[in-house]
Amino acid sequence: MAFVDKMLLVVLGVASLALSGCASNSQTFMGPKGEIKNCASTSQGQGLGGVLMANSRFNACVDEIKALGFKEIEAIGTVGISTSSIEGNGLRVIKVYDNSPAAKAGIIKNDIIVAINGSKPIRDTDFAATHGNIGSPVDLTISRDGKLSNHTLVRSQCAYSRLLETVTY
Repeated sequence: MAFVDKMLLVVLGVASLALSGCASNSQTFMGPKGEIKNCASTSQGQGLGGVLMANSRFNACVDEIKALGFKEIEAIGTVGISTSSIEGNGLRVIKVYDNSPAAKAGIIKNDIIVAINGSKPIRDTDFAATHGNIGSPVDLTISRDGKLSNHTLVRSQCAYSRLLETVTY
């Protein structure tokens, strides 16, 4: 009997959300070149049927975006830096986040990234190569005061919302 009562409460809760128009989904993704896309849906007061339709559209959006090589923001590993546009021989580091892989490797503000995995960045969007699977390595060659140094960083899940606020491509 208790199981039936709990199930009824769950169904009533979902129906209440549907009738009030409060049911919604939202997820943010990053593409292979650093582009950001969002899938979002809401039932907009269309009842339980609206919730089911909105959920179906949301799932189709997520499947389509993932098929294009986009990854959920929560699943993306970063090195914990923000850069400015191409400057001279590379990308200037404008921010290093505390306790990030870059901070732990000794990378500091105003360092210049002259290579990412052995390739010279020639476009601002080449910075996206520093993003990848959490736990995977990325090799950075840094120029500081005319001296080069190589760093292998292991991507981690940083406070990504802070990174999105200041990364410029």
